[in-house]
Amino acid sequence: MGTSSKLHLNYFHNEPAIDFTKEGEIDNFRKAIELVRSKLGKKYPMFIYGKDIWSARTFESRNPNKPSEVIGYVYIAERNNGGDALASAREAFPLWRDTTVEHRATCLLKAAEIIRSRKYEFAAWEILEVGKQCDQAYADVAEAIDFLEYYAREILRVGHRVHLLSMAGEENFYEHEPKGVALVVAPWNFPLAISVGMVAAALVTGNTVVYKPSELSSVVGHLLVEVFSEVGLPAGVFNYIAGYGYEVGDYLVEHHDVSLIAFTGSVQTGLRIIEKAARVHSHQVHVKKVICEMGGKNAIIIDSDADLDQAIPAVIASAFGYQGQKCSACSRLIVLDEIYDKVVDRLVKATKAL
Repeated sequence: MGTSSKLHLNYFHNEPAIDFTKEGEIDNFRKAIELVRSKLGKKYPMFIYGKDIWSARTFESRNPNKPSEVIGYVYIAERNNGGDALASAREAFPLWRDTTVEHRATCLLKAAEIIRSRKYEFAAWEILEVGKQCDQAYADVAEAIDFLEYYAREILRVGHRVHLLSMAGEENFYEHEPKGVALVVAPWNFPLAISVGMVAAALVTGNTVVYKPSELSSVVGHLLVEVFSEVGLPAGVFNYIAGYGYEVGDYLVEHHDVSLIAFTGSVQTGLRIIEKAARVHSHQVHVKKVICEMGGKNAIIIDSDADLDQAIPAVIASAFGYQGQKCSACSRLIVLDEIYDKVVDRLVKATKAL
């Protein structure tokens, strides 16, 4: 892992999904949930410039399947905390920008290994804080590992300076430059994978990060503090704040220090971010880049020659997996007239059998 050539030889492979037919997997989950339940009710501060920061207010994160169960007490960011987090990221940017791509890639691979070593525990946090089923919580953790592994290898492919044809007395080349401070706003339904994906992409390309998870998954979001602290990122490269978007969100989006915004969530909030980020404010020396993944209505089309033995289970899994709370969930089914009645009859019967 010490050189780029060795990293290049380690080709990317997806983290395997869980197989509940294997002996011991259910027990692994039971033990992990017991472990997490022994840690419930702790206080989760913000993390700014490598230090825990406490504010005057907290909110309770609760188990949606058992609202009486408090997952943790999360400290709410005020505007001044948001400003401190941005200042921290801005100060840390020059050093992190000039860090080699090999070092940044290695940091991501270390993070992947940390999560891999705690994958059942991380999945258990998701089960209790956002109500994911065991297999899908595990899959979310596996996807987080995949993001780290993939982006680490991709930066080695695209991150180096490329020399071009040069005339006498010239040196021509092109290279990719980080933009600056990245604001990452993550959703609750894939609380680890999407958070890690957006944060990892920003970090490995040399940007510093202010990360705000959904208030519904702020304890899972705080796991990123544990991971990146153990990796040993320089102070200020990764900052974590929690709270309500309507209180601190607009302030962060509009702030002149923010160069890049990565958001996953609703159409309404995403369009609001795009609109506010488009305005250039005083002291702003760049045009903000906004990357938004927003909700939609996904359709599956069943043609007349489709194999219904495959199509029906796939539709059910897409529509009702995780109670339909996926950005990839099937919201509309489009079926040709000649097979419509047959498909509806089989779909209803199969769904009732769940």
